[in-house]
Amino acid sequence: MVQKTMAQSRPVAIASDQSAIPVQIAGGLGGPDIEVVVSTYVVKTAFTGASVGDTVTCTQILDTSTSPITSDTIWRNQSTATDFTIVPSATNLTLVGSNALTNAELRAAPVPVLKGQQSIFDCTIASGQSLSAGVDLGVTRLVGIEIPATFEPSTLTFQASVDNSTWNNIFTSGETSVTASPSRRIVVAPADFYGIRYIRVRGGTSASPTTAAADRILKLIAEA
Repeated sequence: MVQKTMAQSRPVAIASDQSAIPVQIAGGLGGPDIEVVVSTYVVKTAFTGASVGDTVTCTQILDTSTSPITSDTIWRNQSTATDFTIVPSATNLTLVGSNALTNAELRAAPVPVLKGQQSIFDCTIASGQSLSAGVDLGVTRLVGIEIPATFEPSTLTFQASVDNSTWNNIFTSGETSVTASPSRRIVVAPADFYGIRYIRVRGGTSASPTTAAADRILKLIAEA
């Protein structure tokens, strides 16, 4: 079985005659268990083949079939896309730490899940139009709409799309609609908009649309 893991480590000295060449990892039954450990550094003191600020990686290929044995080590300047022919000195490098939580940190306390976090999207019905442009809600779901101080339609209806190209009117038992009035925040039923990523808002109904006298910008409130 081939195993690949990522970890942080200090530079490992290798003999100068060990070349940094690609390693073919064997697999299948009876083959070695291989772990690949990649450490990332930033150059703090320039040296041959590297400038200050360059990103350097050390890739160790370990055979863990019995006890871990380093079968190869590859030092590479990722900023210049070149491999080093010698092992860089640790004094010239700064190890890049990880921001990830350790296993112990993950188990120490429950990870909080933020519910009800809101995202606000501008939705414009252009002058002379009844339908807005498409709005990408991403992974959120529509829960409310804020109506501007000047607004003509008394009813809003909606269209949905799976690709932001082909649009269909939204229906539940009938055409999904809400009552609109200027300077009002409307609370909508989230269940009516479940699974809808791309949405358009219409002034009026599909049978009787209402055009905007000027650009009207609605605020769509959505929650994850």
